[in-house]
Amino acid sequence: MRISRLFSPTPIARDRALPQEHCLEGQAAHYLQHVLRSRPDDELVIFDGLGGEFQARVLAHKRHTTIVELLSHLAEDRATEHPFRLGLALLRGDRMDYALRKATELGVTHIQLLRTERCEVNPSGSKLDKRLQHWRGVTYSACEQCGLNLPPELSAPCSLAQWLSHSMQGCKLVLHPTGRPGVLTGSSATARPNGFVLATGPEGGFSEQEMAMFEEQGFLAWSLGPRILRAETAPIVALAIAQHWTGELG
Repeated sequence: MRISRLFSPTPIARDRALPQEHCLEGQAAHYLQHVLRSRPDDELVIFDGLGGEFQARVLAHKRHTTIVELLSHLAEDRATEHPFRLGLALLRGDRMDYALRKATELGVTHIQLLRTERCEVNPSGSKLDKRLQHWRGVTYSACEQCGLNLPPELSAPCSLAQWLSHSMQGCKLVLHPTGRPGVLTGSSATARPNGFVLATGPEGGFSEQEMAMFEEQGFLAWSLGPRILRAETAPIVALAIAQHWTGELG
């Protein structure tokens, strides 16, 4: 029988002896009660994004909450050895969800959402707050599926100039059709121990002015081949190649 893994938005106390009770609310409780239709004594795994995971069992269901008993703690996060930072231009609807979900599965440690010249979406105010809540939920769900216990840090959208003003160490790459293929086998290999910084554009790609900004900050333009990939596909292919190159995949 498959053991379900659930993210707990409420932090779990680390200073209390096990076993201990913990209350699951919101989406986690709904999933247990109405999707899995779990019963008392059913086993599950819970993680709160603060490290490791907890073996648990259901004690009781209430209207909007589920009480579980935490039995043991496993200090394993399955995180990537090399830090992976992704600068992801805002995408429309399901395309954004897809990119976030797959980037999380591939072990990205930080995702910075970017407002670029050719972005077709630009949420703000309460709409942005709702989208951020939804997008973080997408990353939590991806962690539940892939076994990762540390969801990537997801930062609210900022301009490309703001993002590039921060000091970022490692192999810095920007995807562009006119870039150089095979860039990971070149001079960038010297930056391998420090991880990766990868920037990917919107449906229309980065503008010439934006590519000049990347070049000023030491980014290498990287082409993934002769075919133009969709904006939500390109970052996933690039991350998979980088993960394979570091030995994280295969």
